[in-house]
Amino acid sequence: MVLEHALLDVISGLEVEFEEAFSRARDVISKSPGFISLKIVRGIERPSSYLLLVEDPVTGSLNAAAAQWFIQSDRCSAPYSVSQGLAINHKGEVKVTQDHDGSIWIGGNTHLTSFAEVEI
Repeated sequence: MVLEHALLDVISGLEVEFEEAFSRARDVISKSPGFISLKIVRGIERPSSYLLLVEDPVTGSLNAAAAQWFIQSDRCSAPYSVSQGLAINHKGEVKVTQDHDGSIWIGGNTHLTSFAEVEI
């Protein structure tokens, strides 16, 4: 499991509206299969900044880095599968393959839990 994060800057004066919208979104997202946790933490020194924290039971980027090390150090060879999240009851699986030029590929099924558009 990996704890992912993002720093969100909210327009000054819209913090209450942002927190209310986040609360409504969290209620919807929390009902999605595989959900673990999602929260925001408001900045103390910069009250218009929020830290978004999301727990991810299966991470492709971590598995890609691990696969490179495992394969390059001859600890295993591709193809193989990796299971994650079993201890926290959020089973996920990724498949690791390697093509003819040595490139490593990570694949598996996904489940879209949310979608958002941000206007900048």
